Amino acid sequence: MSLGLAAALLTAGALADDVGHRRVLMWSAGLLAAASVVAALAPGIAVLVAARVLQGVAGGGVLAASLVSCALSSWLKCGMLRHGTNWTSQAGVGVE
Repeated sequence: MSLGLAAALLTAGALADDVGHRRVLMWSAGLLAAASVVAALAPGIAVLVAARVLQGVAGGGVLAASLVSCALSSWLKCGMLRHGTNWTSQAGVGVE
């Protein structure tokens, strides 16, 4: 999962800049949920590994889009430090 996440993070960020952060976040979250179901029901190790890589790729999209969304809402509202810390703590729990 970590390799897929690292590979997709920059690409997902650029894609989010082009097509919209909300759209990338929604598609990535849906793909992450679908890949999680496939991983849970995997009949063999090959399907499990493929689903975990797909989870990582989708997680990269969620991570990139949520970071930008958090940054934009923080700049518009009450402060970058509080929202950035909140996002970082939640993301750290989600990735591990």
